[in-house]
Amino acid sequence: MVGSSGSGKTTVASAIAERLGIAHLELDAIHHLPGWRERDHDEFRQLVFEFAARPRWVMDGNYGGRLGDRLDDLVDTYVWLDLPRWQATTATLARTIRRSLTREELWGTGNRERLTSLVRSNPVDNIVLWSWTRHDSYRDRYETKLRTGQHRWIRLRSRREVKRFLDELG
Repeated sequence: MVGSSGSGKTTVASAIAERLGIAHLELDAIHHLPGWRERDHDEFRQLVFEFAARPRWVMDGNYGGRLGDRLDDLVDTYVWLDLPRWQATTATLARTIRRSLTREELWGTGNRERLTSLVRSNPVDNIVLWSWTRHDSYRDRYETKLRTGQHRWIRLRSRREVKRFLDELG
C-alpha cells in the first residue's frame, strides 16, 4: 500500500488485512523509534523481510528507497492511493491536529505529534509540508513503476474508489 501522507494508507491496509484475514505491517511503526529516531537501516530491512516471509500479508508505507528492489521481488500487487494533493494534505492536517490535541501516542514509542510542528518550515519536521511537497515525487515514482508492468497495480484516485475497492473485498 503506497501513497502520499494523508492518503489513508494505514487505514486501508488495515481494512484489507481484516477483510482477507492476513497480517498487516505499518512500516512507520518499525521505522520510528522513541524520540523520533530512525531505526538502523539494516535492522529495518531485516524486520521488513522477516515479515514478508509470510505467505500472505499487506504492508503500508513509502520506504521503497530504503528497501530497494528486493521488496519488489516479494510483492505481487501494489495498491496506490493516488488522491489529489489537496485532499491528502487536508487529511494530514486534520490528523495532525487531532493527534496533537488528544496526545495520541504513535506506535508504542512515546512519540507524539505536536501542533508546533505545523509552523516548522522544514518538511522533515512538518508532516503537512511533507505531504504537500512530496506528493508529486511519489506520483512520479509510482507512475514509473506502474509503467514497467512488473507488478499488478490497483490505482485508487478518490475516496469513492477506495470504498468501492474495499466493498469488493468483502
